[in-house]
Amino acid sequence: MTPNPSTAVPPSVEMPIGPTNGPSRDKGGQGSGVSATRDPRPWWWIIGILGFFLVAVAAVMVWGQWIQPREEPWRSARLVEARERLLADPRNEALKTEIRELDRQLRIGFFRSLERHRVGAVLLMVAGIGLVLAARAAVSLAPRRDTLSPAPPVDRARMIRGSRLVAGLAGAVFIIAGGAAGLMSKSPLEIVSGPGASTNVGALTAVSVTPTWPTPEIMARQWPRFLGYDGSGVAGSAQLPLTWDAKAGSGVAWKTVVELEGYNSPVAWSNRVFLTGGDKKHRLVYCFDLETGERLWQRPVLPTNAPSPAIEPPSQSGQAASTAATDGRRVYAVFATGELGALDFEGRLVWSKHLDFAENGYGHASSLVVWRDRLLVQADQGQPEDGKSKIEALDSATGKVVWSAKRPVGGSWTTPVVIEQEGRNHILAGGDPWLIAYDLSTGTEQWRASVLGGELAPSPIRVGDRVIATSPGHAMTAVRWDGSGDVTKTHVVWRLEDGVPDVPTPVATADLLFTANTEGHLICREVSTGQQVWKHEFETEIQASPLMAGDRLYLFSQPGAGFVVQVAREFKQLATFEMGDEVYASPAVAGDRLLVRTKKSLVCIGPKPAERQVADAH
Repeated sequence: MTPNPSTAVPPSVEMPIGPTNGPSRDKGGQGSGVSATRDPRPWWWIIGILGFFLVAVAAVMVWGQWIQPREEPWRSARLVEARERLLADPRNEALKTEIRELDRQLRIGFFRSLERHRVGAVLLMVAGIGLVLAARAAVSLAPRRDTLSPAPPVDRARMIRGSRLVAGLAGAVFIIAGGAAGLMSKSPLEIVSGPGASTNVGALTAVSVTPTWPTPEIMARQWPRFLGYDGSGVAGSAQLPLTWDAKAGSGVAWKTVVELEGYNSPVAWSNRVFLTGGDKKHRLVYCFDLETGERLWQRPVLPTNAPSPAIEPPSQSGQAASTAATDGRRVYAVFATGELGALDFEGRLVWSKHLDFAENGYGHASSLVVWRDRLLVQADQGQPEDGKSKIEALDSATGKVVWSAKRPVGGSWTTPVVIEQEGRNHILAGGDPWLIAYDLSTGTEQWRASVLGGELAPSPIRVGDRVIATSPGHAMTAVRWDGSGDVTKTHVVWRLEDGVPDVPTPVATADLLFTANTEGHLICREVSTGQQVWKHEFETEIQASPLMAGDRLYLFSQPGAGFVVQVAREFKQLATFEMGDEVYASPAVAGDRLLVRTKKSLVCIGPKPAERQVADAH
């Protein structure tokens, strides 16, 4: 008999046993009326708690960032002001203690703020992940109700168990978050303190805090590099002595013997004075106390077991012609043999390396320059077509190369000058035939001018909106420094070929330019035009660069005699003095004192320590 099509059942489908309109049963035999097997409502409670937690943490972080911003130690106006006062009174021990404590408190607060933000970010990330997972679980368990089935009965026992679970999870989250925030908000100083633990603030700061650099105002009060803060040879309005006799000892605060020779100049920071010296066996950095002249330490910039250098520079420049540089934390020194390194103020070696100066005919003599956290090294050598010259910016804390720029110039012995103004930061370096400006941050060339030639010793100086560049036996040129590309035909203000200095670097006011040469000729010129105003001939050789302090010009002759000249449009000699030894190096200034390196000694010109104490008392 043929089955009825309306009642036939396909072989692949099983007919349910029992009533077809009753509730379906899950595997546990409980009637549900839905396709899900668990109640999703506890997950929605978790979502609510996590959402509230996220909002609370975010609100606390925003409040901490905008209502109570952290004070960065290196930008603290209070700390800068205190350090400025210390520069004026470097022997004030109470002020030093105040600065140390203020610095410590600022760093503790800064660390705490950083850790709170880090903990907050971690909590936000964890809560966010939990929120996403809870939402997925809730959605996956959401009831998909059969429209033919009645609403399920409420399982109160399951709800109670779920509520207890949610409360326990929420409590655990808040306890863990609170404990982590309490622990991590402590400063590193507090974490390492305790029985058997030692706290090393200096080491901790060096590792954990971004290195800072002195402000331009602080740098300008020191003598941190060759020819002063900006390489101009100008000591502002410093009230320096007018007459003295170092040979007889009058007008001299102290005089200290320096065994190793060198043509480099002193650099000074607070109560520290630094020099370098060298011979075939030793290259050393010296540190002296500014008040007494006591030698505090002498150190090499390379370990004693370092290989001996293969370079033997000529006697004209010697092993230590380059002037050191300092930023108030470290002193940086370089030698003709290629040794370059940094030492802290206690004489501990921070880092060192070898540079290749093999192709420099007279030996390396360019001095170092510090700019913020960068150490600038100009290494010109060979011929322009050799491609061996370069200028590099090193990380002052580690010695690692930040950028390196090839220079299309031959060997030179000039020192670069840094220009910071109106958001444009340049380093200007001269070499045959180019005066080139580089971006200080990246080393990218900004502009160049073909105005140099021959063997270059005088360094460029900035005067207003122009740079004065000098080529011995070639020309002296004034170039505006705001150009781009090749500015040889567009930015040269004036050029002259007569009376060009050969070794000393010029010095200038806004209106007058003064140049000296090894023949003893001192010439005053107009800055605006280069035209000669007056000329005076001293019957002696001058190798040291002239120094300007207020309205006085100080000149040191190679045999050891010296002259003080009025800075004016008419020549007027104010005084003469005697050093009692040969002078090749340019002088430095520390407050109201002159620091002069002679062939055999370091001499401090000014009142003796006892005289200063009497003056300070009154």
